[in-house]
Amino acid sequence: IEDKAGHILFGTDKGISRYDGKSFIDFTQNTVLSESWIYSMLEDKKGRLWVADYKDGYFKAGAYRGGVFLYNRTAEQEGGEIFTNFLSSDSVKNDAGLRLIRTNCILEDRAGNIWFAGQNDEDVSRYDGKSITQLRFPEKIGPYNYGFRSILEDKNGKLWFGTQHYGVYSYVPAEDRKGKKLLRAEKASIINFTEKTGASQSCIMSMIEDKNGNLWFCTDGEGVWRYDGKSFKNFNTEDGLLNNSVVSIVEDKEGNLWFGTRNVGLYRYDGRSFVNFSE
Repeated sequence: IEDKAGHILFGTDKGISRYDGKSFIDFTQNTVLSESWIYSMLEDKKGRLWVADYKDGYFKAGAYRGGVFLYNRTAEQEGGEIFTNFLSSDSVKNDAGLRLIRTNCILEDRAGNIWFAGQNDEDVSRYDGKSITQLRFPEKIGPYNYGFRSILEDKNGKLWFGTQHYGVYSYVPAEDRKGKKLLRAEKASIINFTEKTGASQSCIMSMIEDKNGNLWFCTDGEGVWRYDGKSFKNFNTEDGLLNNSVVSIVEDKEGNLWFGTRNVGLYRYDGRSFVNFSE
């Protein structure tokens, strides 16, 4: 991610590298996040940096470690501990005892809520500035609860949750449902959006909404799905990709889409064809 100071922060399996335009530094060296697996980062509207530590999200020595941490800029300047576990604060009401120890994605919605998508039976949770609560889905996600990999908020404020193996769920917050025209299935606040499509068994690695309002879902094994508001279209090796495992996507200012794949590099899609840029 790029922070408000113009630094580029890279999450690695050994902590965070920060690039200032001239050189890299180990941003997490000699901190609680040293040598951690950084799966997701977010700088919110208030300038707070949220970091998901995945490495220690397992049962070790009789206790869980890891979780979501907040960066303290003042502490860095004064020589104190610059990363603190978000849930360790007494000001956070956490009645469900959530731990956020295996968080794959962090997102801030237009209302300022912070969303966490993860695994370990915690799935999706929301922090409203005072309390953190778990989003209750109408049924367990598939025969095995593999959790969630990605979150997207579209231009209409609808939230989309990409699962580990069961496609995409959509969510319309109750406060946003009044007076809006909803799809018939959206009479329930949370629905399995891809249940009747080829994407219903997909692991959704990342999602975006392009400038034309199309939704793009990147999968680990089934290529890329595009939803235009009416129907789904799949793009895969038959369309020019060399690998159907696509893990990341961004749109540039010209409307080209860039896809990061597993083992075969970077692809650009201009609306007509895919070009590999990694040779």
